[in-house]
Amino acid sequence: MNWLARSVALALLAMMTVGVLDGWRAREGFARSAPAAAIPGPEIVFAKRTSSGAAIYVAGAAGGNPRRLTTVRRMTWRCGCRSGDFDDHPLWSPDGKRIAFTRGAGVYVMNADGSGAHRIASNRKAEDYNPAWSPDGELAFARSRPGEWGFVEQILTASRDGNHARSVTPASHRGYRSPVWSPDGRRLAYLAAMIRKDIGGATGLFVASKAGGEARLVASAASIASPTWSPDGARIAFTAQPTRYDAADLQIVEIRSGRVRQMTRILNFGTNVFSPQWSPDGERILFTQAKQSELFPEDGPTVLTVSPDGRDMFRVATNAYGLGWSPDGRQILFLDNYVDDGQPFSLSLIRADGNARRALVVLDRAFDGLTQAPPSWRKPTAHPST
Repeated sequence: MNWLARSVALALLAMMTVGVLDGWRAREGFARSAPAAAIPGPEIVFAKRTSSGAAIYVAGAAGGNPRRLTTVRRMTWRCGCRSGDFDDHPLWSPDGKRIAFTRGAGVYVMNADGSGAHRIASNRKAEDYNPAWSPDGELAFARSRPGEWGFVEQILTASRDGNHARSVTPASHRGYRSPVWSPDGRRLAYLAAMIRKDIGGATGLFVASKAGGEARLVASAASIASPTWSPDGARIAFTAQPTRYDAADLQIVEIRSGRVRQMTRILNFGTNVFSPQWSPDGERILFTQAKQSELFPEDGPTVLTVSPDGRDMFRVATNAYGLGWSPDGRQILFLDNYVDDGQPFSLSLIRADGNARRALVVLDRAFDGLTQAPPSWRKPTAHPST
């Protein structure tokens, strides 16, 4: 056989071998690698702590070593600063080209590769926090600054270039926080302190038009946290303590009617519901039930989902803390603790049906391996900046 015939035979043999291996991988549940030119798959951005400081990282949903986007910054604290001097609270922009995050007393925006970080709507006398992207790429955030009688807060929005800020609320001592955009980008929900005759100090959940005008009070309780809009913009889920002596339960308010429905009834002392999030299709709500004083007790927290009518509650995972849905709604991102085999904590994924639980990023430390902010997903259809 001459060299040309031998080369052709070897090439055919290689092609046949690859075909056989691909068929075996498919039968055994292995996926073929995507071509280099393919649109990137879902990515998760998160802030991670180490013994030397904190920085922002990106990890692919398929696993692998995370990429560090920002320099590790020492975790020093300044009086009145909610986020410290380290990088925290990262959020993908809707188009996947930018990431908003907090650094020290400011809200910053950088490119998807970590370059070009700059502070938006800079005010040296103010502290900015709680950034939230609108569907069209605007940023809302809360601001606190010293006043004559304590700190003065307000909710603002910044233009796409980040150079101009507009007030959504008047500046006051009402403790404005947690702005969240409606799915159509026309309204903002936020929390603020208020007084109720029956319980005294309380938290109000307000909805305001982006265009301005008077805000509407849609719900109130002794304490409210984690408001999140339904995908159709008709409802908001949140956690609430009716009085200071009650557990924090999952509740839903219908914006148009103002009707509030309580979805859970926690009777165990010291146990509360945390961090509700709607699934992308609006058919389920993810939340965590845990003891407030201990994140991972022996009877550790439980990740659950429930239908919006409250009739179908499902336990997804135990000894875990739910962090959010994948963009397609098929998987749930959570903080995992391997108690049985003594492995370190990890950022993990699990199918919404409770199967195929796997570690995505193994953390260096216990819960301090992540900061308080939940990770954020970039959708697979978004293209990174060039």
